[in-house]
Amino acid sequence: MIAINKKNFDPYIITLILIFVINALIKWRFFNGLVMADDFTYGLYSYSLLRIPLPWNMDMDFRALRFTLLLPVAVLFRFLPPIEFVAVLYPLLLSFGTLLLVFLIGRKLYGPIAGIFAALILTTFPADMRYGTMLLPDIIVSFFVCLAVWAFLNAESEAGGKTELWYLLSGFSVFLAFNARENSYYFLMFFLPFIFNKTRWKKGLYMVGLGFAIPVLILYLFYYFKSGDFLYNLHLAQKYRDTLIQSGYIPDNVILRIGYIYFMFQSLFQEFTGIGGFISEIFGLTFILGVPCLMYTSIKSLKKRNWKLLIIPWWFLIGYLILEFGSISFVQYQMMKKLPRFLLIITPALAICCGVVFSDIIGLWNNKNRKNRGFPVRFASSILIIMVLFPHHLCIS
Repeated sequence: MIAINKKNFDPYIITLILIFVINALIKWRFFNGLVMADDFTYGLYSYSLLRIPLPWNMDMDFRALRFTLLLPVAVLFRFLPPIEFVAVLYPLLLSFGTLLLVFLIGRKLYGPIAGIFAALILTTFPADMRYGTMLLPDIIVSFFVCLAVWAFLNAESEAGGKTELWYLLSGFSVFLAFNARENSYYFLMFFLPFIFNKTRWKKGLYMVGLGFAIPVLILYLFYYFKSGDFLYNLHLAQKYRDTLIQSGYIPDNVILRIGYIYFMFQSLFQEFTGIGGFISEIFGLTFILGVPCLMYTSIKSLKKRNWKLLIIPWWFLIGYLILEFGSISFVQYQMMKKLPRFLLIITPALAICCGVVFSDIIGLWNNKNRKNRGFPVRFASSILIIMVLFPHHLCIS
């Protein structure tokens, strides 16, 4: 018989691999590809990026400058055939990366069980599955926001020169999210509560600002040399959106109020039609069950007086406020058009909070059943919980 070294057997890693397999199978089953006007346009821009020079005039589509989204796909198109799967391979890989980061963040803050649950829950979020196989900025932004949070947490726990590097990576990740979708720069507000701490400044918190500002400066100098306009992409975006505002495609602010509350909780705004009335169009039961988990995590953190544990609820809150009340115009206050897929910036935070709740449930179970405290029981119990609580969660319209 072959002896198995238990020291080299990490049940959490094995379980995480199984979760990745489950996630891959689900995405294969619900594969989308280039099915919308936007993602097909991004596919065309990616294919032409390294083949046809950009015009660098005011008639160009500002989305052609979203290099964080387009450039990796353009490189893939240089070496692989320009087929639909290749077009969505980059966001697909980043969606797996988001899954890994959710596990790492959950494990770092709340323990490995919470990390495993968080990854498992994110695997079942319908919108994350749907857009994980589409060439759109949302999955890209979600990944880099997760990376920014992960790098920030590492900077908080490290000492020495590595701290500054982690802070730098955190700021640079926000820059990459910003380049994928311009309004993502609002996520810099995530760092607001931490800038009043002198100890963090001494550790290198300022590197977050440098990690964002230096690449922005380099990119905008590139725009200046190409177009003669330092703020070229912002002016392009403003011109494009002004047309949409004037045409009525982007409605007045009054109409756009609490738009994301509607997407989260559609059952509050429509006639109740049985259990199906609770299910959001593309989010299933994500927010119906996730927001209570968010509240539980917040209360638990406050009771423990551990402010570090509040980072995830803060991530959710600041992301929601940005989406709900952020402006897309640089000359007037104009709320952005509410699209449900924009909520992908906060679903990872929600998954982590769900992981905390399910982890505590299993903890209570194990305390009452001390003879069955093995990890297989905990994982099997988690599957049972999800089957009971998420019966319609995989329904994708």
